[in-house]
Amino acid sequence: MTYQYGGTLWGCWDKFSKSLNLNDDIIKKEIYILFKDFYNFIAETSDLLEKNPSIINPKLMENNYKIETNDAKFDLTYHKTLKSQISISYKGRRITKNELKLTEELDLNKLKLASRANYIHIQDSSVVRYCISVHPMIAIHDCFSIDWLSVTYLISLTNEAMNKEYHNLKLNDKKFNIFSIFILL
Repeated sequence: MTYQYGGTLWGCWDKFSKSLNLNDDIIKKEIYILFKDFYNFIAETSDLLEKNPSIINPKLMENNYKIETNDAKFDLTYHKTLKSQISISYKGRRITKNELKLTEELDLNKLKLASRANYIHIQDSSVVRYCISVHPMIAIHDCFSIDWLSVTYLISLTNEAMNKEYHNLKLNDKKFNIFSIFILL
């Protein structure tokens, strides 16, 4: 679900319902009720996601748009680009080459727009790296490959990992209290 990246109930439902390919309106309404409850549960229980750009951006600015975790460093600067085009005509045919160059000037608009998503991505990757460090397994992005006998252990481990603070931004004024048996969904 893309809730953590700003997905609305209607937008998330639209993508989810299209993936189901349902033609029966009665079943679709029943599933929507469950989906809405699940969406609201995520919205109400996610302390991590209450951080919005107006909270994140000043902290990023203080840290020169860099975030450090216990095992990685992330540079979140976006620079403005200059676009230039070279145009050559040869034998009646026009050939163009586009070139983009990064400038030293920060693109504050991109920084603001991407701050929450970057914050969540860094948290997600930290959780995955923590889980792998405790229980070696294969993971791609946020998908874990683990034997079925260890699934409950992975649920517990992921809940433990979600309650840790990884960022040097120190945005969490309270201790997380995340626990969900659905944390891997």
